[in-house]
Amino acid sequence: MLAVLLASSTPPALAETTLRRTAGSDRYATAAELSQLAFPDGAEVAFVATGTSFADALAGGPVATVHGGPTLLTDPDALPSVTATELRRLAPSRIVVLGGPAAVSAGVEAQLEPLAEEVFRIAGTSRYGTAASLATWIFEPGVTVAYVASGAGFADALAGGAAGGYHRGPVLLVERDAIPAVTLDALRTLAPDAIRVLGGSGAVAEAVVAELRALAPDVQRLAGADRYATAALVSADAFREADSVFVVTGASFADALAAGAAAGALDAPLLLSERDCLSAAAAGEIDRLDPDVVHLVGGEGALGPAVAALERCGGNEVQRATTDRPDDLATDRWQVHAMYVVPADGQDRELDLEGSIARSVAAFQTWLAEQSGGSRLAVDTFEGELDVTFHRLDVTDADMAANDPRIRDVLDALLAEAGFDSPRKLYALYYDGRSDYSCGGGAWPPQLVGRAAALYLHGEPPGAPPCDTNTLGASPTEPGYLDLGMLHEMFHTLGAVGTCAPNHTLAGHTSDAPTDLMYSGDEPWYASALDVGNDDYWGHGRSDCTDLARSVFLDPLPQAALPPPAWPGDG
Repeated sequence: MLAVLLASSTPPALAETTLRRTAGSDRYATAAELSQLAFPDGAEVAFVATGTSFADALAGGPVATVHGGPTLLTDPDALPSVTATELRRLAPSRIVVLGGPAAVSAGVEAQLEPLAEEVFRIAGTSRYGTAASLATWIFEPGVTVAYVASGAGFADALAGGAAGGYHRGPVLLVERDAIPAVTLDALRTLAPDAIRVLGGSGAVAEAVVAELRALAPDVQRLAGADRYATAALVSADAFREADSVFVVTGASFADALAAGAAAGALDAPLLLSERDCLSAAAAGEIDRLDPDVVHLVGGEGALGPAVAALERCGGNEVQRATTDRPDDLATDRWQVHAMYVVPADGQDRELDLEGSIARSVAAFQTWLAEQSGGSRLAVDTFEGELDVTFHRLDVTDADMAANDPRIRDVLDALLAEAGFDSPRKLYALYYDGRSDYSCGGGAWPPQLVGRAAALYLHGEPPGAPPCDTNTLGASPTEPGYLDLGMLHEMFHTLGAVGTCAPNHTLAGHTSDAPTDLMYSGDEPWYASALDVGNDDYWGHGRSDCTDLARSVFLDPLPQAALPPPAWPGDG
């Protein structure tokens, strides 16, 4: 199908918030102003990096946050007077110089010595080595997360510095097609619980990501269509809430070098914007976080008046897809396509535009990867971002509800009539309508064949709280009831749980533990485990019963992968 894009007439409005601009006459003065903002009462330690390149200052951001000090900038061969003045105001006991003598000369180091009781240098033989040395100097093994970015460009690492400071994890650098030995050694030493790879395959190749998967149980790439979208994804992954947000230009690194440490000191994310309008991705993330203060870093030459007015790029219009756009994955790849479906008379809450569906998908993907040791569902993306299609039915909410308990079956048929019938796609339907029976429904082959799994976002099941008392997509990393409910319904549609399973009950469910993703029974359901005992639907290895660990819908694709039983149109 050809993609049809419409401009939303009522884009999500940015929340009212206080704007504060922090800017100096140059990058050195801006760094000093940021230091005064974040550390008005001084600091025990200060970090000094070159202002002429980006790598050392960006890798130093999380380290500065952990130590509770600012990052200040210097010319390689002379300490700017504004930096020296700010250091005197801070009165640190220690000054840490970032990078080797080519970045910060011995002469500058000598100028720093009268300004603190102790001055010392942390450096490697390259930017990769300096980042690794910083990481292993301050962070202990078992860190929650490590951020990995290209050492060849600044944009992706910018947002990672603030996120790393917030989660007390390092920023490490890689080449596009290889992990430098020093970075590899640092990751092995730190043994992070999770690794977040920043940027698309043009920045960090897929082969590098595959190598990183051996170093942590949870490895995810955070990549948007551009640097602005990537920074917003990093923020959404790291910050459930924030009282303040920092915005820097995405066009150059000069003003942004010291912003990571300042953002970290205030537990704030760092977003990127264009000069003449607020990037749509940054606007959406500010709207989600609803901060009290937005800090603009740099003068009007970097972030113009329209950014200060929070004027969104594109005339404040958000693009909406009403058909399935061209796939990033191969056309013969089995994959999940997300849809936002609204009844004819239903309220369009723009869940496809304001990010709830994208966060929901990201959340259940994170959970599945953690539970399975790295497997995720292959999801349909367009130009690097989740492809979500909007569709308004010709049927009213009441008429749809009259089909209970078969609303999913009717949705499946109506969408197939509308052209959503790709033989190798499972349609994950976020249906913004009512059910008087449940919060969702799925097929269950071979007994009930279909391509669609559905959440009923306004369901009112008997004897239970209304479905919309649960928040959809509250976090991209911590799934809630509805997010796991969608995974539950998709697993039904893929054939789980088969009647051959030892704990099968109630048409496709398990009976052995209420914490199981596929449980149904008398106890309240709260999913925290994928197939308790690995004997019903995941990893049991039997050929006579559906084992979703071998599903063709998984990424990476398992060996000898199998389609769901009796999948419609398979052949």
